[in-house]
Amino acid sequence: MQKTDLKEFNKIDFITPTEVSRLLGVSRPTIYNWMKAGILKHYRIGGLYKIKKEDFNNFLNQANL
Repeated sequence: MQKTDLKEFNKIDFITPTEVSRLLGVSRPTIYNWMKAGILKHYRIGGLYKIKKEDFNNFLNQANL
C-alpha cells in the first residue's frame, strides 16, 4: 500500500486503520485498540474497518495532535 499524500487524502471520505497508523506513526494494534475503546470512531463496511476523514480530524483535534 502506498503512503497517502495530502492531495489524495482530501479527495476521499474514508481512510483505513493502516493509513491512520502511518499518518500518526503508531502501530496498527494501537489504532485497533483506540477503535475498540471507542476513542476513534469507525465503521465496518463490507467486512473492512473504515474511519471517516471527518471523525479522524475530530480525533486529532481532541487529542491535540
